[in-house]
Amino acid sequence: MQTLLSELCPVCGYHLGTLPWKHREPSGIRCPCCGIEFGRDDWEQGEAGDTRALADLYRKWRKNWIINGIKWSDRETPPPASLNLTEQLLGIGYTLRTELCPVCGVYLGFQAWRGGVASDEICQCCGIQFGYHDWEPDDSLGRQAIYANWRLRWVEGGMRWRSKSRKPPDGWNSIEQLRLIGVEL
Repeated sequence: MQTLLSELCPVCGYHLGTLPWKHREPSGIRCPCCGIEFGRDDWEQGEAGDTRALADLYRKWRKNWIINGIKWSDRETPPPASLNLTEQLLGIGYTLRTELCPVCGVYLGFQAWRGGVASDEICQCCGIQFGYHDWEPDDSLGRQAIYANWRLRWVEGGMRWRSKSRKPPDGWNSIEQLRLIGVEL
């Protein structure tokens, strides 16, 4: 886990240039990437020095940021051209790709496969069911071919959101979502 004595945003890993908190005093800055404001959004936990509660709050904030499309928060300045969110998140020990759908790139909130065991869950965006539609005994290369084929059909079908019970996040963008898994259209 990332220590709190870092200039990286504990939510998204963006380099802030200053510590978010120092000796129970907030910096008061707002992360331009994920939007958390240190001393406002995390005041109660930070003032108390409760690092466990802070870590939980930052995890929840990260999850919501990811679910809502991993959007750059600062509307006045554009994100740096060199911004690589996958690498940025790795800086705080978070591996984004493991919880993204390997077909469409939507944040799943779970791993499609863990080891050799499928989640048996269905992607709310593209509709693939892990362990059913992508079953390949001990063959991750075969599974990758299934994902590529499923993705092609999803793209050709208009990249529509499949779930009827769960709506897409506000501002959902399937093109940006695909970029998270390295697919450019």
